[in-house]
Amino acid sequence: MMKFSYTTVHIPGKELFAADALSRNPQKVPYKREELEAEIDAFIQMITSSLPASSRRLDELRAAQLKDETCQKLTDYVLKGRPSKKEVDTLCAPYWQNRYEI
Repeated sequence: MMKFSYTTVHIPGKELFAADALSRNPQKVPYKREELEAEIDAFIQMITSSLPASSRRLDELRAAQLKDETCQKLTDYVLKGRPSKKEVDTLCAPYWQNRYEI
């Protein structure tokens, strides 16, 4: 800390616009399932089109995931609902901490 010279400045809370906006309760915006699915499909298309892999390589990866027991169990958890932490299969336990990203 000796390498730096610090200046502390107080900024009143009413001037912290970003923090103020982020701290507010978000509005409940109704959505249509079709719109959400279309948005998700567009996002997936954007991601897969920018991958540095050929469509053949992506097909190979899909086939390998279909054969992989861990991938199949994770897919089941996503589609059918996740069990509690105590009930997670030992193959999937390492992925528990990333369950909301899968």
